[in-house]
Amino acid sequence: MRSCSKIVIGLVAIGLAFCVGFSQQLPPREETIIVAQGVFAPPGSFNPLAVPGVAGWGAYIMYPTLFVGNATYGSDREEVILPYLASGLRWVDPVTLEVSLRPEAKWWDGTPITADDVKFSWELGKRHSTYWNSGFWVYLEEVKVVDDKTVQFVTTEEKANYFEFFNMLCGDAALVLPRHVWEPLEEEYGAMLTTDFRNDDPAQIIGGGPYRLLKWDVDYVLLERVDDWWGEDIFGLPGPKYLVSRIFKDVPARNLAFEQLEVDVITSTIEIWELQDKGLPMGSYYSDPPYFLPSFGWALFVNFARPPLDDPVLRRAIAYALPAEEIGLSMPAPHAAAHPTMIIDVFATAAALIDQEVVAEYGWHYDPEEANRLLDEAGIVDRDRDGIREMPDGTRLGPWEVTCWVGFAEGMIAADMVAAALREIGMDVTARYYDFSVWDDQVIRGEFDMAFRWTFGWRPGYPWNVFRTMLDPRVSAPVGEPAPVGNWQRYMNWVVSPLIDAIPKETDSEKVSAYYSQLEEFQLRDVVVVPLFYGMTGHAFSENYWGGWPTATRANGWMGTVTIGGVQSAWPQFFGLVPAGQDFYSSPLDTHIAPLTTPSSLFWESLGKVR
Repeated sequence: MRSCSKIVIGLVAIGLAFCVGFSQQLPPREETIIVAQGVFAPPGSFNPLAVPGVAGWGAYIMYPTLFVGNATYGSDREEVILPYLASGLRWVDPVTLEVSLRPEAKWWDGTPITADDVKFSWELGKRHSTYWNSGFWVYLEEVKVVDDKTVQFVTTEEKANYFEFFNMLCGDAALVLPRHVWEPLEEEYGAMLTTDFRNDDPAQIIGGGPYRLLKWDVDYVLLERVDDWWGEDIFGLPGPKYLVSRIFKDVPARNLAFEQLEVDVITSTIEIWELQDKGLPMGSYYSDPPYFLPSFGWALFVNFARPPLDDPVLRRAIAYALPAEEIGLSMPAPHAAAHPTMIIDVFATAAALIDQEVVAEYGWHYDPEEANRLLDEAGIVDRDRDGIREMPDGTRLGPWEVTCWVGFAEGMIAADMVAAALREIGMDVTARYYDFSVWDDQVIRGEFDMAFRWTFGWRPGYPWNVFRTMLDPRVSAPVGEPAPVGNWQRYMNWVVSPLIDAIPKETDSEKVSAYYSQLEEFQLRDVVVVPLFYGMTGHAFSENYWGGWPTATRANGWMGTVTIGGVQSAWPQFFGLVPAGQDFYSSPLDTHIAPLTTPSSLFWESLGKVR
């Protein structure tokens, strides 16, 4: 391969073996999609019960989910669900959800996929600590088999959380496993099933998805299309016969391979505009800045537990002082400024929940003059003329740190710009970087002044998860005690909690909107978090071999992150790919999958009929 001859010059023999080993294993290029990730180590296992980062790329796509969710479907970027293993759903009553399974569904060995498999898979989460379904049992009372192709999920009025039920149906990792394979494995491995069983022998893996593991090594994972897949008549078959996740030694080697057209899609942000200026056949979700689709938020967290940072006027001045748009555009790849409500406003379904009247009354924008005015009117002025303001009681505004972790380029740039902007309005603030483990421990224990950190992105039920993790005092903790879930800034407004509890139980859309309006008011009025810019879904692609990639203008485009876990929510995107130059609107994504895709409101409309 062309990049190998360039990369290995001057490298030691092990580097040469790394490249040659991969090129010798490559299937026919015109039948293969090659993916490059931000992962630079061999897979730990292909056990779908393992935690993310251990479960190798491809571990999840081999097993079906009941539904598949997508927050940014097509050019309108609406939230939809696709019935996958399920053929339908209905609420029997407010605490019983019934799901019908497709009669065609079978495992690769020909065994039918049944309700027993679903029940067994969910109950694994009761017996083992699994990443993907142990948490469901907080809200779930029982999984009942009605018949071979019908299963019921039962909760109680006390436990009911319909967002978690929605996530249970179509979350990325709500996988169904074959009971006849995994029950003996559970007996063999016992409590070590999720850690010691590697599931890395392709000949022994029995799944039910459109791709199976063919082979893997230290520098690649190779999946092969299942040409006798049970879903062919329903969904069609994906265009690429092979999927390869290529594992590089570092970022420069990965980016070089992409530039030399040896990689089809890269799952990190990259200077795509520079490659396009060279005339390379490459693209990204947007054709102009910010190029990449937002997927979560980056924000400034100001610690309420460190007076005088608990003063709302002070925090509002901070919000007005920060040039969010400039900060986002100063990143190595440009990032779009985040909405002050924390809701990602390019997600059409979620954006409809933004109360514009609340934003108009309590929101903010970059205006350092307004920041200075607020401080002056509150008597927060520079009394000793040393360039730093003091509170009315004489408390100095600083010295404070705004922190992130060492090596995180975007975070370090943002922290520097935040500190500089706050110094301009008379606060003594410096940027400071720590090793990730040290920094993370400081933040979750509330032992920081200000921190640059993430807010959460889409999952089924978004944006409820954002307000729950950022505003709910129940996920926080006293300073010094860890609060790993969220509310690291220690915002202790107990009026929030009943709203958080009410939303997942409510089916009246007007009431839901009213609850969100109240949460948005708290976020903006109290300046709980200062959103700066969106984190981006890395998705740059080459059209040298394949066309039909999801973009902002691609009708029926299925945008999913090609993740380490194995592209569960992204698998429909491979059905939309065709050899370069062919008409991609004749792909199975358009002819088979698009007609099956339905707005997520189907779930809520069905629930509303029994409440």
